[in-house]
Amino acid sequence: MYKSAVGVSLLAAVFAAPAPAQEPLRVGFLSTQSGGPVTGLSTEMRQGWELALKQLGGKLGGVRVEVFYADDANNPGMGKQAYERLVKQNKIDVLTGVVTTPVIFSLAPVVAQDKVIFLNSNVTERALGGGKCSPFFFTTGWHVDGINETMGKMLKSDGKKKVFVIGGQWPAGREHIAAFKRGYGDAVTGESYFKMGQLDFSAEIAQIRAAEPDAVYAFAFGPHSVNFMKQYAQAGLTNIPLFGPAPLADDGTIPPTGEAAVGVVTSGHWNGDLSHEANKKFVAAYVADYKKEPTMFSEQGYSTALMLDAALRAANGNFKDRAVLRKALLSTRIDAPRGPLSLAADGSPVHNVYLRKVGKNAKGEPTNLTVRTIGSNVAAGNASECE
Repeated sequence: MYKSAVGVSLLAAVFAAPAPAQEPLRVGFLSTQSGGPVTGLSTEMRQGWELALKQLGGKLGGVRVEVFYADDANNPGMGKQAYERLVKQNKIDVLTGVVTTPVIFSLAPVVAQDKVIFLNSNVTERALGGGKCSPFFFTTGWHVDGINETMGKMLKSDGKKKVFVIGGQWPAGREHIAAFKRGYGDAVTGESYFKMGQLDFSAEIAQIRAAEPDAVYAFAFGPHSVNFMKQYAQAGLTNIPLFGPAPLADDGTIPPTGEAAVGVVTSGHWNGDLSHEANKKFVAAYVADYKKEPTMFSEQGYSTALMLDAALRAANGNFKDRAVLRKALLSTRIDAPRGPLSLAADGSPVHNVYLRKVGKNAKGEPTNLTVRTIGSNVAAGNASECE
């Protein structure tokens, strides 16, 4: 389906040629194809993106699309080099696909200088929004604030008086916990922070036990999540409900955790069992094409393409005038698999937040099951500070 061009894949030849006067939209899809555990997440995001593009006939907003794929190798320096090649050699108009936060942070100011539209299809934080917003940076994935603050408000309203919080000690890890605490409002009963790469949580679990909380809120991802959930259950703490943002218990961490994940509750912007029609169609099409269930990252790649398609239609296909395209993006609202999706003044996502609990599917396998919607049209708390 794809042909090679200067070491990257070019999606164009199999689709109808554009009108003679219409240049193609050149998209750089920069992802982690090598260099770490997030390569699978990058693949899922790319598959979602390509599914949407296939359904749209290889066009976005009626404009023919050329997609150039490049590898950031999970390294900010290599990500910059790959991006520069996309700009100089392929003359891209839009950048998307990046998964890891360090690469996103390193690229945001460079992309703004080049006046390339950066559609961040993964997570964003306060440092890239609010009063620090850029006219070229938009996020179609999710924001740390909305997911965590909404859960904090829910636990407060549910009467949880003694909440213990635990997260990674690096900046992004602390930001998740800080957002939860803003939503919760009251002082927490205890908090602890672990190191990157730490897999033994015996000391932290001892702190939790001593604090005797009525709930624990944890931010962790990947191997951190798997080991923490297993050790939490092994320590006999399952009588204390465990909550967290989506990465704590997701499609990548639940299978290796197994039974120890059952009962864990998370907040997220999407889940595979959402009942609205757009999600049913997305899941069915993804399974038909890839013979596996989609993940949160698949949905993010898919919705990124849908958002760009709708914005280009609103801009009458004018992607060369960045001001016109920016205005179109900020005024666009789509019916995504996750539900209604739009962008706030700072380009951060506005969408629903769902409560998910790990239970058993029809095959008896642990999986996230949607409990209810706990936030509608949720935006980042500082989004309105963007000028």
